[in-house]
Amino acid sequence: MAGRLDRLSDISRILAFLLLLLAVSIIYSFISSLSFTNTGLPGIVGIGNHKNPAPVHPVPASFSQASMTNLSKISNPARVPVYFVEGLNDYTYLMRLYTSARYDPETHSWIEELTPPAKNKVPKTFTVRYKVTPIVTFKHHIPVSQKTVFVTLKNAEYHPDTFTYTVSISKKPYVGYSVAKPPLAKFAAKVPDNSPYLQVNCYGKDMIRALTLKVIKGAKNDYEKAEKIAEFLESNYTYGFTTYSGDPIYYFLFVKKEGICKHFASAFVMMCRSVGLPARMVFGYRARPEPYNQTVFSSQAHAWAEVKFKTGWVEFDPTPSPKKITTETDITSVSKEVYVGENLTLSGVVKITEKNYTYLQRYLSGYVEIYLAKNKNDRKSYKFLGIFPVKDGHFHASIRVNKTGVYHVLAHYTGSLMFYPSWSDPVVEILGKPYIKTNLGSRVAAGICTIKGSVVYGKPVNGTIYLYVDHKEYYEEFNTTFSFTVLLTKGTHTIKIYYPGSAKQYISSAVWEKKVEAGYVSVIISNTTAVVGKSWTSNVTVLFNGKPIRTIVHLGYPFYVKVKSNTCFCLNSPNVERVYAVNYSIPSMGYNGVFKLYVKSPTFIKAEIKNDILILRIVDVSGRSIKGKVYINGREFHNSGVLKLDLKNFGDVHSVEIYYPGDETHLPSKAKVSKPLPFWIYLLPLPLLVIIGLKLRKKKTLNIDYVPPPVWLPRDDVRIDVSGEGIVKISVDGKNIGFGENKYTYTSRPDIGEHEFVAEVLNEKGKVMEREKIVFFVLPFWRALA
Repeated sequence: MAGRLDRLSDISRILAFLLLLLAVSIIYSFISSLSFTNTGLPGIVGIGNHKNPAPVHPVPASFSQASMTNLSKISNPARVPVYFVEGLNDYTYLMRLYTSARYDPETHSWIEELTPPAKNKVPKTFTVRYKVTPIVTFKHHIPVSQKTVFVTLKNAEYHPDTFTYTVSISKKPYVGYSVAKPPLAKFAAKVPDNSPYLQVNCYGKDMIRALTLKVIKGAKNDYEKAEKIAEFLESNYTYGFTTYSGDPIYYFLFVKKEGICKHFASAFVMMCRSVGLPARMVFGYRARPEPYNQTVFSSQAHAWAEVKFKTGWVEFDPTPSPKKITTETDITSVSKEVYVGENLTLSGVVKITEKNYTYLQRYLSGYVEIYLAKNKNDRKSYKFLGIFPVKDGHFHASIRVNKTGVYHVLAHYTGSLMFYPSWSDPVVEILGKPYIKTNLGSRVAAGICTIKGSVVYGKPVNGTIYLYVDHKEYYEEFNTTFSFTVLLTKGTHTIKIYYPGSAKQYISSAVWEKKVEAGYVSVIISNTTAVVGKSWTSNVTVLFNGKPIRTIVHLGYPFYVKVKSNTCFCLNSPNVERVYAVNYSIPSMGYNGVFKLYVKSPTFIKAEIKNDILILRIVDVSGRSIKGKVYINGREFHNSGVLKLDLKNFGDVHSVEIYYPGDETHLPSKAKVSKPLPFWIYLLPLPLLVIIGLKLRKKKTLNIDYVPPPVWLPRDDVRIDVSGEGIVKISVDGKNIGFGENKYTYTSRPDIGEHEFVAEVLNEKGKVMEREKIVFFVLPFWRALA
């Protein structure tokens, strides 16, 4: 008895092991059927009414593990985004990957139609232009609409016999140009009897022909025949997942009368062929017939057919429209304040609206597309922001927004094979986030203080601006810039500037607030005299409460420059002599002021004495006469242009000193004029000149070289080059400086004042052979000009 029980136990173990092998074999058979190697893309079944719930299968490991060509296998892919497309219509929403003409009755599979590639170019005319943006990498095939005669993908090969395109690998966006339009076909094209487009090599072909003849009865032409066949399948057969024990086409037509898109399309092809209409299968994706941007998912993979007429191939889709379960999408939360350049954050749920599902069953998974729209009823205003996953009924999105305004936030649940899509459309206001730009620093002017600035959002805006000084309110209407003038006492103040925003411009409010120290400001301009057309050098000292500070000073007309305080600056003077009222400001301190700049012209004294009459003119650089006071030997006279004076009124004088003191626009000048001597006076030195001439027969070699006039500024190096034949000796102000053979270069920075420079050439015994003296000056700038 125990031995029999042991044998039964062994048999039961063997049976369990065999059942396990069978289960593994079934699972392996299913997984191996998910071979989408022909397309290189995900996808399976197309759409239709679900009589029974779709079986749930593991998500394919890659996008090349799903197939539609085998009619015996159940197909239900994972719902994965494949690509974006925009620009479709009623004639281009079926996007093909490849076509099939040959059917293998042994494996119940369609075999891809291989055709040679050909060159193509942008057509002169086309009916539809659409754009595809891949989400996954395309391998071998790319989706295109019917009669696409050109794509902008450089490495794509065009196959004109099938209107398909192949690539090795690509993830680049491309534009397609299609010449698709409403069919004008009536009669089928003539093809050889042995053409694969006429082969009915499935089981029950006689029954298929007999059924087809009944269906097309009354058709007036071949196009009506094809239409009647498509209508017959769509109206009399059910969309649903099922399996077949024999030839799938026969079982679909005569036994189960249920299947998915590949069964509907296969039956259509065989029925057309049975009555002489050349037909083939087309595999690809079924998008929505609309021009707006949409996402195409792997679950939108589809199979349809086309018939060859004299005018070309015409597409037919015999798969019935779906009857799906309705859904509801609800954005449950959205950002209360959304600003341009920041993220719009939202969350929501997607669920089944029908109540005969459990709480957990009602919450779905899939994807939602997020749009912004000014008008939710105008698809042209939709701006696509992104696609986001839905898991267990919940989704979350955070998207950067770049435009202001009031928008509908549209969450579009894309649906699936079993579920209808749905929408949610709350309103959100997206505002620009401005900032206040102002001139104030941490130290400001006590007394009159000017506060300037602007409200910037991309560019300065306008509106009303509020200023609070220690809680005292000021306001004004402004256009791009604002300016307030307030009185501040010395001490610490709180300055607040508030912009309330603009509902019309969708700009939010902005606040600027700062604690500042108000103090007494004074500005010292070291030099207020400039020479026409020459460089003007000066220094601006800014004192805050009596102490110098570093800041930026803005000089107005005629300079319009910024200079640093407590540093020397050099600017080009104007070319016109006049007194300029130069406005200046220290924006960071809210301080404004003005100083007078005297731009002066150099002057020249032209004078001569004839017959004891002094004739005098004072002119500027242009030669124009200058009127005004003039001093002759210390006596003041008024010059009206030309001044004539009798020197007898000055006593017995042989020369006069003339001094012009200048005015607001002219520099001073001075000169000395002597009476001409009698003729015989010039003969007196003649003997001396003869003697000197004889001495000068000896060659003069001493030469003193410098840049005239002999005037230097305190910060400049005085340089005088001396050359001569012999020992060159140099002395300054009576002090020996040095010796040199044949030459000597004097370089120094002497004190301010007048200096005597003496150069001598000595022979070998130290005797002075030549001697020459000059006087040079080291003077401040304004004295040097005078």
